[in-house]
Amino acid sequence: MELVKPEAEAHTGEALKVACHMFGTPLSHVAKHLGVSRQHVHNMQSTKRMNAERLAQIAEFFGMSPKQFLNLSNAPVSSFYRKNMEQVYDAIKNHNDSRYREMVAHSKLVERLITELE
Repeated sequence: MELVKPEAEAHTGEALKVACHMFGTPLSHVAKHLGVSRQHVHNMQSTKRMNAERLAQIAEFFGMSPKQFLNLSNAPVSSFYRKNMEQVYDAIKNHNDSRYREMVAHSKLVERLITELE
């Protein structure tokens, strides 16, 4: 079983706490997805490292890549903003809206400002 050491001293348990809080997801829902008890997920929140398979399962549950998920512990606001803007881009890119490029440029600027403030 391979353990994943998060980049930039990310804390996988902290990322799990942040994800649950940001998405309003109860631990019981994560537990059901993973096939474990709620108490086990609660204990995972104090774990700095976890195996790559488990990390991938949790990231998938929140609709993120493992890297995006790990970044939640170091830069929660910008990570959350980036994830939501990706969904917005996907939703409107095929609508031929002339404001699409302007919106993308604006959101990149906002993301950069948020990152600098974190």
